[in-house]
Amino acid sequence: MATRKRNILLGVLGAVLVLSIVSSSALGWEKLYSPRRANIYSDVLGDDWLIVQAYADIVGERYVVAPSPYSTVLTNEASTFGWSYNGPRIYWWYTYLPDSQNHKIKVRNWFNDSWPTPSRPRLTDPFGYDNSQASSIPGILEYALDTLWNYGMSILHLPFPSPWGLILLSEGSGVTITRDSDLRGGTFRYNSDPGLQGADWLWYIVKPVNTGVYYMEEHALGEAGLAYISWYGSTFVKEADVDLYFFFYFIVVRS
Repeated sequence: MATRKRNILLGVLGAVLVLSIVSSSALGWEKLYSPRRANIYSDVLGDDWLIVQAYADIVGERYVVAPSPYSTVLTNEASTFGWSYNGPRIYWWYTYLPDSQNHKIKVRNWFNDSWPTPSRPRLTDPFGYDNSQASSIPGILEYALDTLWNYGMSILHLPFPSPWGLILLSEGSGVTITRDSDLRGGTFRYNSDPGLQGADWLWYIVKPVNTGVYYMEEHALGEAGLAYISWYGSTFVKEADVDLYFFFYFIVVRS
């Protein structure tokens, strides 16, 4: 279990960096759904102890232009997913450390017989990131991180993880990415359960490209709980499942 260190100075410097990002709205990016959060409490010590807060957002283009049914259409989306933890408590010979595990971001084209998709979207070029160290990231992911930071500063009661940067993870080392068998979605699994993670992907619209509304959904998932630490080692005990659900859409129009 990784020890969680919170460096206030680094967080402040990170805030300056993130908030200095030029707004990307000029490129057509916007919030596709308002950021969401979950507060996890524990009564292990006889009170309502706020142990973990989880929060996420989703950004992308709301309107995508297809000049003709046989145009190549790609639209970029990104999501950031953060976790904040309260400090440890000590009772008798146990240390109770707020923690989490099994972080995932799942995204999928939402459709059924009553709401058919105008054309078939296909998930392509998925990339995963975490904040293990600073690195350059795509502009749309910076925009998502900026959005999440502003949201977090307005509503969170626990320390926000440093937004100093997200780094692209190599497949298998920090993230495992799988695409659904029909290619209409995929899952990003974060192996190190970082305090801050991100995902960035493209939707390719299979030709012929029809105009209309394309509905999507995302689940930002994880398990929140406590690590019980004693002379004999440590054990994670889950307090709650976290599932931040987003139902959003983009619209394909003719130029």
